[in-house]
Amino acid sequence: MQNICAIVAIGENNEIGFENSLLWHLPDDFKWFKKHTLGCPVIMGRKTFESIGKPLPGRLNIVISSKSIQQEGIELVQSIEQALQIAKSQSKDIFVIGGQMVYKEFEDYYNKLIITRVLGSFKADAFWQIPLESYDLKYSLFHPIDEKHRYAMEFCVYQKP
Repeated sequence: MQNICAIVAIGENNEIGFENSLLWHLPDDFKWFKKHTLGCPVIMGRKTFESIGKPLPGRLNIVISSKSIQQEGIELVQSIEQALQIAKSQSKDIFVIGGQMVYKEFEDYYNKLIITRVLGSFKADAFWQIPLESYDLKYSLFHPIDEKHRYAMEFCVYQKP
């Protein structure tokens, strides 16, 4: 079975970004993201790709945009259907990594959500908009504040019933 997963870190008020940037720097969240996505296709919008600045290594980087992007190491597509067609031919696990509009456009396709709940409230202009009530929580691990993490967080995996 093919897994189409959203992977995202969200604040207590569903915040995911501000001015095309992340709201926090949490090294263990980056490790969680890498653990899940390495070796798999990642699908993102143009603004998310621009905020990252380069293709993520060890992953097929698929960027959805109607604008041309001159960058080696990415597959540029103009629709979610094109993105899925390419991704499905590469792996059984496909990850949607943002931003807000792209997460929302894929809502009907997800069968799994991998979410880091960051325990804090942040100024944001981009938000997670997909209700978690239609998914079952399958895994949860609490991570406290420590010397490298200014905020506590909870790593969660949700599955569509």
